[in-house]
Amino acid sequence: MQTAKDSQSYDKDGKLVFSIELDGTSYDKREDAGKALLGLVGAAVRADHHVLVGHYAGFEVTVAYVPLSKVFVAHLVGQATHTTELGSDAAGNMVRLQNVVAALPQEVSGLRNSLQQLRVQLDSAKEELQQPFLQEQELNDKSARLAELDALLNVGNDAPVLEGEAEVVNEDDSVRTPREENELER
Repeated sequence: MQTAKDSQSYDKDGKLVFSIELDGTSYDKREDAGKALLGLVGAAVRADHHVLVGHYAGFEVTVAYVPLSKVFVAHLVGQATHTTELGSDAAGNMVRLQNVVAALPQEVSGLRNSLQQLRVQLDSAKEELQQPFLQEQELNDKSARLAELDALLNVGNDAPVLEGEAEVVNEDDSVRTPREENELER
């Protein structure tokens, strides 16, 4: 966010002065820059990765084609990546990039709030871990009873439990699985 503020310039009235560098050329008009960007997105169709096309507001501008959606997207890459979908309107694409940068302070504020909430939740979880497990004795008693019942149910079952498909021994001493038996009956 600091990079975006530092990299943009303002006129004497405090209005943002538009400037973008695409493919080594600087543009100060949205329409011209948008046409240049639309000319560069073709490289994204032929590539299977993001293609660097220039710089805007201290961010690298990359473009990519998303074949499933059949859309082009622009990524402003800095410490994080910010994405916007590109359209067919040349000047509109430049406005979209400006809107992504303009939304960064709100995004940072939202992320700080989320981080604060996560810290509170972490502290709460740590406190809860320090408390004794109130039903520990009940769990131990029921686990012991379950082991007793399991042992009683397995009394007399000295044969090992085999996993897999059962086999049928026929009168002619041939061995078939139930599936094979069903197929023969058809």
